[in-house]
Amino acid sequence: MSHESQALSNQRRLESGGDMDGRWLRFVLPLGSIAVLTFVFLPGGTTPALSQGELPRREGVVWRLGVPDGSSMEFAPASREKVAFRVGRDVPAKDFPAEHRASMSPNPPGETEDSPYTITFDLETGTPGPSELVFDLIYPAAAPDRIKIQVNAHQGIFPVRPEHKVPIDSSDANAALLAKQRLVVPIDDAWLRPRDNRVTIAPLGISRLEYDAITLRRASSPNAGKPSVNATVFFVREGGELKEILELLVPFGEPFKSGQYRLEIAGQEFSGPLDGAGLDFGTLRTEVRVPAFAKATEVTLAVTLPPVPIICETTSRGRLV
Repeated sequence: MSHESQALSNQRRLESGGDMDGRWLRFVLPLGSIAVLTFVFLPGGTTPALSQGELPRREGVVWRLGVPDGSSMEFAPASREKVAFRVGRDVPAKDFPAEHRASMSPNPPGETEDSPYTITFDLETGTPGPSELVFDLIYPAAAPDRIKIQVNAHQGIFPVRPEHKVPIDSSDANAALLAKQRLVVPIDDAWLRPRDNRVTIAPLGISRLEYDAITLRRASSPNAGKPSVNATVFFVREGGELKEILELLVPFGEPFKSGQYRLEIAGQEFSGPLDGAGLDFGTLRTEVRVPAFAKATEVTLAVTLPPVPIICETTSRGRLV
């Protein structure tokens, strides 16, 4: 077989996600004034997603796609419009893409359409009790704004909150906006059933994300967490006054239609609505604009989500600028 034919054969294997024994990765290596196209074969391409019986039980893992090692190498190349993946039958290296396009299209600009990836799974030993989905994500460029996650009939929403990622290879090193996130999604055991559970993921906003790993594991309790207010590095000028944009995060584990937050800072009160229409769980993110303070300032936060009364009222000290 000629070099050209071999390269074409390897490229086809790469595009299909692998062959019967593994998958091929393509590298372009610059050598002086020429570039050499190199293929590296990774064995084990037909290994399905690991189920409960194949993982160390001490980890509490029910199933896992990929390995949380900072790389999306275990998944199939590129992205797809839709994905239907079954744990225990399908193979991440062939059937679950590494990339996931967000809902907003740059061409034509402004058009939105979800690109849902669905994972179907059975529970070998019945419902595992309180559990959580852990998404280890990579953002090689601009990140989406939110991630919509549906667990069977329960609809949730979570904010994208990128943090610094250490490059692990040359591809990472060339990504100017490289970031990562570990998103933990609490799952109520009442939401799960013995067979045919479905988790659907859809990033909202621009750009894309990459998957490092997706894990379903046991949790001590389905705790959604407590509301918090966080300083940012963003400021705006309104009416001649410098204001800081604070990030308000409100986790919730039960449906509500409308709620309210109240923030007290240095004797001033800021309040606003919280919209939970159509949602069963998740974390709401809201921006609050407050006067820029030059020293450590006391902050009091109260959140009300009817029919639940005030679920959090905390006082903390921190520099807001």
